[in-house]
Amino acid sequence: MPKEHRHHTRYEALISLDVYDMRSGEVIGQLFDISHQGLRLHSSQVIPNNASLSLGVSMLHQQRPDPESVISAQCIWRIPAEQHPGWYYGFRLLQAPSGWLSIVDSVRQQLALHL
Repeated sequence: MPKEHRHHTRYEALISLDVYDMRSGEVIGQLFDISHQGLRLHSSQVIPNNASLSLGVSMLHQQRPDPESVISAQCIWRIPAEQHPGWYYGFRLLQAPSGWLSIVDSVRQQLALHL
């Protein structure tokens, strides 16, 4: 079974933030945790390993992701979700907007309001 090989701290989401495939405009899953180098999401959809996607996360009180916050990320691992139907996916950041670090910090602050 694949293992995570992260080197940065991630923060688990205690609320549900939708993750969009920005090419199709469809929700592909929910944010599970996030770091400056990537993210993990839960999805009932099958996402191929090594798939490169344009992803956007909808923040609290937003219907859709901000187009300025879209990232390019590669799916690097998949494991079965034990407590939920579907899969957990790990995505490595390939390309991000210049404000990505502040976006991650903003997500962390929003999540901290709900701890």
